[in-house]
Amino acid sequence: MPEKQYKSFSFKGTLNWTGGRTWDFSGDVTPTFHGSPPEIFRGESGKLTPEDLMIASINSCLISTYTSITAKENFEFVSFSCETVGTIEHTEESGYRFTKMVQKVKIGVKSEDDKLIAQDLLNKAHHSCWMGNSIKAEIIIEPEIFVEG
Repeated sequence: MPEKQYKSFSFKGTLNWTGGRTWDFSGDVTPTFHGSPPEIFRGESGKLTPEDLMIASINSCLISTYTSITAKENFEFVSFSCETVGTIEHTEESGYRFTKMVQKVKIGVKSEDDKLIAQDLLNKAHHSCWMGNSIKAEIIIEPEIFVEG
């Protein structure tokens, strides 16, 4: 039996310094956004921060993976939201970094029977999310799955 071949994917982004502690970033097909460190690190308010983008990456990857898996399984959910809190701490091996991200996921489903299915598919999405699999931080899922409607 031949060995399974896996695809490789590449993505590109461009960053340009705009003066002081600010920058503009754009992806191949995304609009430009303005960024800065958070105010706590002497950045400007009202701009996206690297910390915002890290959390957005983890959240958006989870919902993207979840919707992909639920579509393949023909499972319909009613609502999905995720609030993530990332903790940055100093570590001996690498200095300051995200050490933990807690994702509070709320999923609305149509029936009591759907709650276990939604949980199982969320677990699969959590373990399949390549953004989460690409970082050192521990990612903890705190699900709340409820019947909606």
